Amino acid sequence: MGKGLAVSGMVLGIVSLVLCWFGVLAFAALPLAIVGLVLSIVGGKKLKANNAPSGIATAGLVIGIIAVVLTGIAFVSCGLCVVLAASVA
Repeated sequence: MGKGLAVSGMVLGIVSLVLCWFGVLAFAALPLAIVGLVLSIVGGKKLKANNAPSGIATAGLVIGIIAVVLTGIAFVSCGLCVVLAASVA
């Protein structure tokens, strides 16, 4: 059970990492990254409880954190672009 959650978390992290580079799709990337983080955390806890290797869960956690940070940067930079474009016009 834990391995499936960990793999799902890693896959969602990878998908959100790819989507955060495509402007409008960053709005879809943030929820996917958050769900991926949660799945990786829960899967990692279940794997550690069963004394199984939890490398996939750790990878999903790291990728999810990176995706959340990059999506936040994308939101801030897009917001700044809108504000600067509005002030010029």
